[in-house]
Amino acid sequence: MSDNARMKNNPYQVLGPTVPALLGRRDLTARVRAHLDKERPEHVSVMGPALYGKSVLLQEIARIYAEDQPGYLGAAYFDLRRRTPLTDDELRERFAEKLAAAVEKSWPEGSELLRFDDVEITERLGLVARELAQTDDAVLMVMDGFDDVLANPGITSEIWDGLLRIASEPVLRYVTGSRLPLRELCRTEESRTSDFWEIFHDAPVIVGCLDDSDWEAFLEPFSREGVPLDKAARQRLQYWTGSIPILLTALLQSTWEWAEPGAKVSGEDVDRLAERLMQRRRQLLAALWEECTAEMKTDLADLTRGELRVRAVPESRLRRLERRGFVRREGKRIVSACGLVERFVERESAGVSSLQRVFGDAELFQQNVRMLLEVRLAQVPVADPTLHGYVEQAIRHLQPEPRHSTVWVRSIADRALDLIWEQELRDGVTLPESWIIAWQRAGIQHLPDDGHGRVPSERGRQLRLLRYATGLSLIHISEPTRPTT
Repeated sequence: MSDNARMKNNPYQVLGPTVPALLGRRDLTARVRAHLDKERPEHVSVMGPALYGKSVLLQEIARIYAEDQPGYLGAAYFDLRRRTPLTDDELRERFAEKLAAAVEKSWPEGSELLRFDDVEITERLGLVARELAQTDDAVLMVMDGFDDVLANPGITSEIWDGLLRIASEPVLRYVTGSRLPLRELCRTEESRTSDFWEIFHDAPVIVGCLDDSDWEAFLEPFSREGVPLDKAARQRLQYWTGSIPILLTALLQSTWEWAEPGAKVSGEDVDRLAERLMQRRRQLLAALWEECTAEMKTDLADLTRGELRVRAVPESRLRRLERRGFVRREGKRIVSACGLVERFVERESAGVSSLQRVFGDAELFQQNVRMLLEVRLAQVPVADPTLHGYVEQAIRHLQPEPRHSTVWVRSIADRALDLIWEQELRDGVTLPESWIIAWQRAGIQHLPDDGHGRVPSERGRQLRLLRYATGLSLIHISEPTRPTT
């Protein structure tokens, strides 16, 4: 087979525009299905860091339940990271689209009703929920990328309460995917207090590095092609990747492109390919590194400089490092579990060490934070000398008593507002007539001006004006009339 043909047929996909097919993960799949197939099915959240295969798992779950599973009319995979909804209505519309597609084959009438534009979207969802409640079947909604939508302040508790009402019928089953617990992701307190988050099983399904049972599925394409990997090759794959899915996939992808049919892959071959991967796919390692907290980075950096004892790392943090495939325990010692990550951290540890020396505890932080801010301010171009001077004074007065710095914060805010009106308004005072008209059409009862179409003198009212002018208020101004601030 030519090199081009082998690359075209490569079964190992690293990132890309589409979600790759699932390899292995039988135990994780079974754990999710155990919740959904109970006599009284449960909603379940799937949680784990980026690049560990949450989306691959979730898409497979949706595929399974879209194909005539007992108790289910269909399933939909809803990726909230793509065209992320910005408002409750956008999320309802997208949700209805996915629900309509999920029941299109099994219940075409319901699918058509969800697309009936003459009926308000909330009413459509309610009608379909009531109709579904007359059957013994449910629809599975797999909602991935919850991190993105929950971080949006335009999504309120109203939408979650609505989904809760539908789930109480019960006609829908929810599976969600996120990096953190759902309630912690809510940007607003209002969303955080919704009872929607209480319907999920209290123990999320955690996605981390691969289990031993996953390896055969990852290596099966080589067996099928007649390219055996000897015992040493498998050991070196384990050493270099730590069973981290994206690193194993990347290394197997390179191995697939390099190997010839019938040729045995040795441990030395894997070592050479891993060394090459260190140079060519460094961005994968950098992405894994950036997903770590500062404390985890410090632990990994300490590990490259010498022995790290189990008692030196809090248990919860050590478990996170283990789940990610970075380390493992050997008695009372912590040792590296991934050669690629270890080599990467060796290069990064100098910077981490410097940060620890400068900011490693509260006292060091207090001593050095002012100098850090002064250095950073010196790198910023001086667009307005007055504003620059206020910021400089605020930094200078951080010590010895930080509250003295807050005096200058007011000056910074005042000057920033002045600069905004000077930039956005022709004379720095008079509001454009198009803004006033747009606000009136939006139904705003009390316009945020001074009563004569000008900027009010009170700073509090100016902040209200700024919220309306930039579209950050609860009433959304149409995009063409929104100023450029």
